[in-house]
Amino acid sequence: MAVLVGTRSSFELIDCAGAADLPPSGGIRPGPRVLRRFEVGETRRPVGRPAAAPVVPRRTEPVSCEIRPHAVSRWELLALGLLAALTVLCLGLVYVNAGNEPDATVPERTVLVRVQPGESVWSLAERWAPGSDTAAVASRIVEMNDLRDSRVAPGQPLVVPDGLTDASR
Repeated sequence: MAVLVGTRSSFELIDCAGAADLPPSGGIRPGPRVLRRFEVGETRRPVGRPAAAPVVPRRTEPVSCEIRPHAVSRWELLALGLLAALTVLCLGLVYVNAGNEPDATVPERTVLVRVQPGESVWSLAERWAPGSDTAAVASRIVEMNDLRDSRVAPGQPLVVPDGLTDASR
């Protein structure tokens, strides 16, 4: 009879006549313990343990794992470039138009006025279209009168958008 004895660091197989006299281990205690008793030459597995999986021989030569980069064609690059350009264009248009209100804020009705001393295009826009966007009205005055810049001279006639109601005149 043989006995498998377990210690803290290893296992020992004791095969001798006195092996049957070793007491079985009971509970957790320090020192060697009898783990299994069996007859010499016995090949059956303990009850409740599955059979060992068959050993498959492994390849000893290394396997090359080459990573090949994906070659990008000209058409794919062109498509990606066009997609990027279209995205930038759309985002630019959204950014430009995000803060601007439509031209409906600039009154469509116009009136001819003479510039008074000390007035500017900005002050005319504030006075004649008080409820509208002053910057849009000022740029519309420059556009309608074919001015090179926003400088005006006293007495100069200008066409300005008229946003005044009859009650506010």
